[in-house]
Amino acid sequence: MFFRKILVAVDDSAASQYAVEMSLAIASLDSVPVTFAIALDPSLLKDDCSFASLRECAEQIANELVAAAKQRAQQQSVEASSEVFFDNPTDGIIRLAGSQDPGLIVIGTHGRSGIMRALFRSLAEEVLRRTTTPLCVIRRPPLGKVYRRVLVPVVDDDLSATTIGYAIDFGRAFDAELVFCTVHDEAGRDDEAFLESANRRAREAGLASESALIPRVGNVSAHILQKVHAEQCDVIIMASHARDGLERLVQGSVAETIIRTSTTPVIVLRSERQ
Repeated sequence: MFFRKILVAVDDSAASQYAVEMSLAIASLDSVPVTFAIALDPSLLKDDCSFASLRECAEQIANELVAAAKQRAQQQSVEASSEVFFDNPTDGIIRLAGSQDPGLIVIGTHGRSGIMRALFRSLAEEVLRRTTTPLCVIRRPPLGKVYRRVLVPVVDDDLSATTIGYAIDFGRAFDAELVFCTVHDEAGRDDEAFLESANRRAREAGLASESALIPRVGNVSAHILQKVHAEQCDVIIMASHARDGLERLVQGSVAETIIRTSTTPVIVLRSERQ
């Protein structure tokens, strides 16, 4: 078992149903249980008759959603449980992750951009900032074999060193090929030696691996996503420092851009730095 347990945030969106499908595919391969979690608006707990009827309706819909998800789990011989709670979705998922200690949180995302992103962060972005549990973000249904080839974007820093180790462990657990890539640094860093070091670690672990340099021109995130398709990868593993405030506004985040725009599942490892 690689993940121990998988926590899945569920709602009535198409993206959430894709997350259910992906989580069950992973759980079936990894022989681990899943927990389907639904957060309901806590304002529905107000002592008012109109809210009472809305609360009953919301609870009924939530129970139907988790029942359907658990039925799909049963069909795939995956052990499943559910949690329906009244809380802010981010707070609720973080608390549940704290109590259940899953190895992976799976969330479907709508991939907002432009003014919508400026006004509303996605649940995935909010959870990413507050957890160090690996986060898998889904925007479309899984296609083909899960984890056949994994793209691992890295840079030469401590967090990427951790990411390389995680990707290698992941590859061994799921018999996956790894494709390491890094953005070419014209300032003198030996990118080829860095990638060869990652490949050597993978080969020593008995894995097939390749590497590629990405040019530091134009949109780096777009280049990474192009590499996903060129290399026929079906999942991305990458790290995020989860910047916030002014630092996020000035520097942005390649990981967040990929989360919002990738049609390939993304597993994000969070920096421990607060």
